[in-house]
Amino acid sequence: MSNTLSEVPANSSEPHVERLGERYLALGGELLCAIGTGGVWLLATGALDVVLGYSRDDLREHSFESLLHPDDRASVDEQLAAIRAGARDVGFRCRVRRRDGSYILVDWRCGPRDRKGLVLAAGRDVTNETLLHERLRASEARVRALSDASPIGVFETDCRGSLVYASDRMQTIWDVTNSAFADGSWIERVHPSDAARFVAWLQDPTGRTSSQEGSFRLLTRDGAMRHVVIRSMPRLDGNGAAIGIVGTVQDLPSEGW
Repeated sequence: MSNTLSEVPANSSEPHVERLGERYLALGGELLCAIGTGGVWLLATGALDVVLGYSRDDLREHSFESLLHPDDRASVDEQLAAIRAGARDVGFRCRVRRRDGSYILVDWRCGPRDRKGLVLAAGRDVTNETLLHERLRASEARVRALSDASPIGVFETDCRGSLVYASDRMQTIWDVTNSAFADGSWIERVHPSDAARFVAWLQDPTGRTSSQEGSFRLLTRDGAMRHVVIRSMPRLDGNGAAIGIVGTVQDLPSEGW
């Protein structure tokens, strides 16, 4: 792959590529490149300097391959081959080197092929967004691992009172499997005398403004009775509105009844 990542040279067989850059300058923060049978060209939009730090003249000295992260070259070659072969709705991600030597992750989304065979692709810097998502996933994994290792059960409901998460420990305390939480049959484990109060506890979290605590009796599959204490508080969205509850379930030893 030895395509020049710059404006199309004057002797190019695809001279209208340069005019495409002028037509799409209004896209602002997005990089633009044109993919053709003769090469790949980065178009001189305003984002060229803002996102990558290159001037129009800088790009004449670089090739597409030279700006790609070495580990991404093989996959990009495959994606470009598919695009040139006529694949539709194709996009790809690759790390591109900025002028200062650092790399950013660019998400390229391809448009339709024009009458001269060129495919225009818009590239968006998704470096920070991707790092944020990775950190969020890692944080969620840590929280789940901690809750599963805790001797206290942890759960979360939505605004209708339906369970959306239950830790492994809560399954053990409730003596049910995940399928019971999914279909709602876990509520049948609550002692008949406590069932109405328990359902009311779960429902209408939008009216809650503070934490709550309550004790309930459960009936295990072998008919034994278990006492639990549930502590919960509203789960709020970005505007401060309640969208569910989060809580803990603690199994009380028989001598504490």
